[in-house]
Amino acid sequence: MDFDVAVVGAGPSGSTAAEALALAGFKVVLIEEHDQVGYPVHCSGLVTPRTLEVAGVDESIVTNRIRGTIIHTPKGKQIKVGGDKVHAFVIDRARFDQLLAKRAENNGVTLILNSRVSRIEQKPGYRRVRFLQSGIQRHFDVHLVIGADGSRSVVARNTQSDISNEEIIAIGGEINAMPIKEDFVEVFVRPDLAPGWFGWIIPGGDRETRIGLGSSDRKFNPKKLINKLTDEYEHLHDAKFVRLQGGII
Repeated sequence: MDFDVAVVGAGPSGSTAAEALALAGFKVVLIEEHDQVGYPVHCSGLVTPRTLEVAGVDESIVTNRIRGTIIHTPKGKQIKVGGDKVHAFVIDRARFDQLLAKRAENNGVTLILNSRVSRIEQKPGYRRVRFLQSGIQRHFDVHLVIGADGSRSVVARNTQSDISNEEIIAIGGEINAMPIKEDFVEVFVRPDLAPGWFGWIIPGGDRETRIGLGSSDRKFNPKKLINKLTDEYEHLHDAKFVRLQGGII
């Protein structure tokens, strides 16, 4: 065998699983499709303080502290919740991923970048993981494959694993507008804006505001509805999108 275990996807779950296995004495390879860990960022980076505690990451990646929520209702009302203490952290999500991957490497995991897994083949007593690395076809033979490669998991499709039919189509990014309060997130519970889900505004600190919405409706037009969100709320009227991208939850 080339390795005992191949972990596909160097997000937080993949890096954590790889590190735990390496610390238990196994030879582990962590395969990441992008040329650097953490990018592109597909997450708004709002977590509880316990998240960093469990992950063993210090607060240097925290960009803002959230004390409450403003809920925008379908009838145009605002409901404020919290405000009494820090309930959540806004983090540098790319840096979070990078710290976990680096720690896995430091504990013996072999990290390979720019490597997209294309197929997993069942062989007698092992599995062959085929991937394309910088345009070159390669493979590893391993005893175990762990899929941490997201909602459209290649590992799941290649190993007859159960894949949930429930999907949220989401769009998110950053705008240059300011939220109502710099230590409150905003949640938009509007079926006309985010059917079956919700929209959000997260003050990221240092004049960075994160925005997004999602829907369980496959006919949902993300770009059209996120523009509707900024058009309908006065404090977002002058917002310009700094970054915007889609994704599946």
